[in-house]
Order: sequence, then C-alpha cells, then structure tokens
Amino acid sequence: MIFFEGKSISEEELASGELPEASPEILYSLRICQQWMQGNTDFTINTSGSTGPAKAISLSREQLLASAKTTGDFLGYQKGDSMLVCLATNRIGGMMQLVRAMEWQMTVKIEIGSRERETGGFGSMFHAILWKGKREARNEFTHTSLTPHLTQKILNQSNGHQILSSFKTILIGGSGVNKELKEKLSGFKNSIYQTYGMTETCSNIAMMRLSQLSEDHFKPLPGVQIAVDDDGCLRICCPATTNEWIKSNDLVQIHNDNSFDFLGRADFVINSGGVKINPEWLELEIATLFAGRPFMVSSKPSEVYGEEVVMVLESIEDIDQLKLLNEIRKKVGGIHCPKRIIVVAVIPLTATHKPDRLALRRLICG
Repeated sequence: MIFFEGKSISEEELASGELPEASPEILYSLRICQQWMQGNTDFTINTSGSTGPAKAISLSREQLLASAKTTGDFLGYQKGDSMLVCLATNRIGGMMQLVRAMEWQMTVKIEIGSRERETGGFGSMFHAILWKGKREARNEFTHTSLTPHLTQKILNQSNGHQILSSFKTILIGGSGVNKELKEKLSGFKNSIYQTYGMTETCSNIAMMRLSQLSEDHFKPLPGVQIAVDDDGCLRICCPATTNEWIKSNDLVQIHNDNSFDFLGRADFVINSGGVKINPEWLELEIATLFAGRPFMVSSKPSEVYGEEVVMVLESIEDIDQLKLLNEIRKKVGGIHCPKRIIVVAVIPLTATHKPDRLALRRLICG
C-alpha cells in the first residue's frame, strides 16, 4: 500500500489503473512505482546538478535491481517492512527508495512536495512518523533516507532524538556530514549510515556507520570494487554499473583495508598561490563555528594568488569578521584560512538542496 497526501492506493490498483489526483511531485513518484510494477526495462533520471546543469541519464531495470539488492541485503530489509520517502524522487536517492520498497513489498508513505519545502522539509512528516497522543515514539516506518540538513533540523526539535531512534535504519546522503552531527549520531543504537554513491551507480556503493560502533571511513558494499586513478579520483566497478569500471570526479584516499575517505570533488579544488584547497573539506572542518548558520567556502580571482579562498555566509546580522577569521585560522591554520568573508542574503542551492557552487561563484564574482 502506498500512502500520500491523506490518500492511499494499492499496488494492484496502481499497476492496472489510472493515476489518482495528486500534486506533481506525488504523481511523479506514483508513475515510477507504476512503471516498475508494469515491468518497464529502462528508466531516465536526472543527475543532481551540483557540479553543473543536471543531465538525464538512462538506467536499466537490471542496474536498479542490482543496487536495490545490494543495499537491501546489507541493511537486512524484509518483506512487510515500511519506507518513509521524503527525498525528491526525480533524483536517484529518492527514486531508489521507491525501487527498494517495491522489491521488498513494503508499505510506503510519500512525504515530499511544496508542503514540506515550505516548512523546511519536515512539516507534515512529523505527523507521519509518530502516532499522535502517545507517550512513547511509535514509528509506523522501518526505513528512511535523509539529507544531513534534514537530519540536523529533526535533531533540533524537542523530540528529535525520539524520532530518529524510532527507525530501524536511516541512510544519510546528498552532502557531507560534519563532525558535530557525527558526534550527535554516534550514541544512537539503531543503524544510521552516511552513504556514498552517485546517479551512475544507482545511488549507494559504500557506507559509513554513524550510530553506535561508528566508523571513520566509507566501506564498499559487498560486490563493489574500487580503485584510484592517477588523478586521485575514485573508480568503481559493481553490478549496478553492469560490472564495468566507471570513473568518478571524486578525490579519495583508499586505505589498506579497502575503506576510503572522500576528500572532495576534483573540479571544486581551489588553487590559491600554488596551495590546493578543497572547499568541501574546509567546510566540514569549520562547521562547528557556525551553529547551523548556512555558509559555504568558495573563491574569487586574485592578482596575487590566482584564486583566493573566501567564506560566504548567509546572514542578516552584523558579524565580527576579524574574530570569525581568527577562529577559523586557529582550527585549520593560516594557509587554509579564507582571506575574507562575503555576506549574502541567501546561499544558492540546487533542486536537491545541495550547495550550488557554480551559482554561488557567479553570485560573488558578478
């Protein structure tokens, strides 16, 4: 059974009948489920758009099935489990939630769309997660996937710990998880993982446990082979890539036990006076200084350095920039410290709520 916007539809009704009235986001999700149950062999999905314009790529049913099986087997999915879908399903993370749910015959609740965006992505979701009026958290759902931003917003609620604890498994992906959030999640007893993957691999190919018995590195899922090329970028071979090697644009460090660290995107590296600085790494290192206030690291052309690192901060308040820069310098050293701070009204994000670094660069460089 699939629940959405106060309505429901059975898999049999969805497979054989017309789609019900619903918002565009819900209709898109239901159409994916319908096509899956009707046996479609090819699916088109857009990339996230975090490194440039989103592009459509085609993935086969066999690729999606391989990915779903790898993730589901690793997490111990069972028929009759339930899935809360609150990621956009026109991107690979949300789409794969639907595919896994269909394959394991799960009850599905779809909570995406304008209502959730207006309330920061979790307005009506709280009502979907917990039975109202009960003293203890009683979760209708076994599994979900979240972004780091949404996870932090849930934790900021008075019952946030209850909400996250009530799931059996939570996958967190889409962007980096900072040290502060990792520390908060390390005490949870359920299974919470940070994921690594991309559209071309049908989402997850590696995970890092964040909850109790937390890990420090990503570990490839069973059946996934990894290597690093001469440029330091990750190469991947797995059933979801039809067992062919594909190259990512992600800089990684692979350890002796085959675990790895994500260092950042190769195309985002800032070359400042011959020193290569990865903005994603720098953001994670200094995130605790900002108490949840949106910020990003970027660069501007410099006659002295070629490029200079700048801190872009979303704020309507006056900021003691010198004090903040000194605090950053203490954490990361002078060589990595931004040269200055630029304050903007709104930091640009992609449709999937990832930092839009290209749009930010255009904004600060004019």
